[in-house]
Amino acid sequence: MTLLLSLGARALPAAAAPGASATAAPPPPAVSTDFEARVLEVLQRHPEAVFEALQTQLRRLEEKKKQAREGALAELQRNPAAAIGSSPTLGQGKVRLIEFSDFQCPYCAGASSTLRTFLAKNSSKLSLTYKFYPLERIHPEALPSARAAWAAQQQGKFWEFHDALFAAQERLGEPLYLEIARNQGLDLKRFNSDRQGPASLEAINRDREQADRLGLEGTPFFVVKGEAFSGAVDEAFLQKLVEGR
Repeated sequence: MTLLLSLGARALPAAAAPGASATAAPPPPAVSTDFEARVLEVLQRHPEAVFEALQTQLRRLEEKKKQAREGALAELQRNPAAAIGSSPTLGQGKVRLIEFSDFQCPYCAGASSTLRTFLAKNSSKLSLTYKFYPLERIHPEALPSARAAWAAQQQGKFWEFHDALFAAQERLGEPLYLEIARNQGLDLKRFNSDRQGPASLEAINRDREQADRLGLEGTPFFVVKGEAFSGAVDEAFLQKLVEGR
């Protein structure tokens, strides 16, 4: 690797001296065929050095990610009210379960059904906070549905809208959002203004930034009692949580 750096240093022009007058930077010089050949030779003769350098860099990145997650979890433990903020919360239990979810994710739909069934019987033992984490790259309706749910929240109808979206997940789209809004008696003018305005994106992005600090690993993603995990939940697991087991 030292040889690679040495070769690269010879191939690049010297930097301007400090204090020199600012001028337009010249275009980067073309890499010579000779330089390419010498780099290729180093890679062929010392592939283990390249692999080792990459592995070292990956370990450093993983360590930084781990530290960021531990710091975010510790902060959440110290000040859960700040972490929850204005996010919609159901139940009054001392055990706080925070869920990062995507309305177009089929696994989130399954988790939602389990959670709602459990909360119907255990709302005094468990509280559930919903956080938006729309996976736009794979779910085209993830962000529009999240913005629609946030708009419903502004009129006190988040959980009703949440349930209706998951119940009709295969129909996600503009007609469904308006249909649910009408069925729930929302002020449609305000609903459309809220979901299309910048505040909905700002709220969703705050949740996404929080999830990124926690090292989210897919949806649904949960945080409870200072620990984070992703995947399905069942009633037996939730019962253990509220019983402290």
